[in-house]
Amino acid sequence: MSDRPADLGELLEVYGVTPRRYFEFDWEAVERSVGLSLPRDYKYLAEKTPRGIFQEVVRLIRPGDHEHSETEYLGYYEYRLEDVRRESGRHRLHPESGGLLPWGEGPLGELFFWNTEEEEPDRWTVVHCDEKFQRWNSFDGSIGDFLTHLSAQHGKASFREFGQDADATTPPTPGQFWDSIPVAVGSSPTSTPQRLLEAIDTHQQQEGVDWSTVESELGFRLPSDYRLFIDTFGGGTFCDVNIASPVESGRFGLYDLLTSKAREAFAVPRNPFVPPVFPEPAGMIGWGETVDGWLCAWAPTDPDPDKWGVVVARPDRHLQAFDYTPQFTFSSFLCAQAGLLETTQSAFLGRPTWTAPVTFVRPPH
Repeated sequence: MSDRPADLGELLEVYGVTPRRYFEFDWEAVERSVGLSLPRDYKYLAEKTPRGIFQEVVRLIRPGDHEHSETEYLGYYEYRLEDVRRESGRHRLHPESGGLLPWGEGPLGELFFWNTEEEEPDRWTVVHCDEKFQRWNSFDGSIGDFLTHLSAQHGKASFREFGQDADATTPPTPGQFWDSIPVAVGSSPTSTPQRLLEAIDTHQQQEGVDWSTVESELGFRLPSDYRLFIDTFGGGTFCDVNIASPVESGRFGLYDLLTSKAREAFAVPRNPFVPPVFPEPAGMIGWGETVDGWLCAWAPTDPDPDKWGVVVARPDRHLQAFDYTPQFTFSSFLCAQAGLLETTQSAFLGRPTWTAPVTFVRPPH
């Protein structure tokens, strides 16, 4: 267990957190996994504070997050570093010498890094980027200094333990949720249904879908590129994404997917700053799930379903981490995931892009 740096007791008192042993890590093994010693203030906070978020701005990354090994520091965040490399080449990143190493994450997937240029880890400073890795800022101080700065900047310190209600800010109402997410100007959806259909060489006669009945039962229309795909191929696994159909059941059934995701979301406490889920007003509407559990959904932002962008959420019933890409429709999202588009925008942040040949497999019957 890490010794407490002198100023952290006062910092936690300001945030209303009573330090006690919430976690215990094998720091020798953790540090060996990244080839670096880690700052003392981070190790103390990682063990002595519960899972939660400071000022509704940043939560600590801990070894073992997202069901990875507790002796691996990065785990899932190795994928996030690959996202940064792909989307922004402006900074050196771990494991490059002096490269940025993530220590925190924001509610929209923003990342907080250490600048590891200094040999002494307690002298590492903070670098922050937005969720799209386009806007970068530096802070000349440690994590403890940064959290002190946050509390002073907001005029009041707040730490919300996950599972408790948020009270620092009024969350958006469900109908306003998607408008509250910062996105690039001009992020209108682009549909590529023909490109998607041409990539699949398996054409089988599908059972007809009575779309008027399906849409009447759901209470909304569905995007035309999705309906075209289902009419042509039916449900099945495109590369590594299971696509749900109204005429299938189980993991390939649209109704079963919508029902199971609603049950999962409603069964646990949720941060009001995470997406609403259908049938909540403006709730994201699931249309598929990756083979490793990432939900793929539409954000119903417009009366015209062909203008709906895509949301992906990591395998977490609390929906703490999600990515909203309004420039992707159902078809262009799948094309991007399969590497069929000339774009640097990845379909998933924090998950590798499909690199094998395009495949589509119908579910067994």
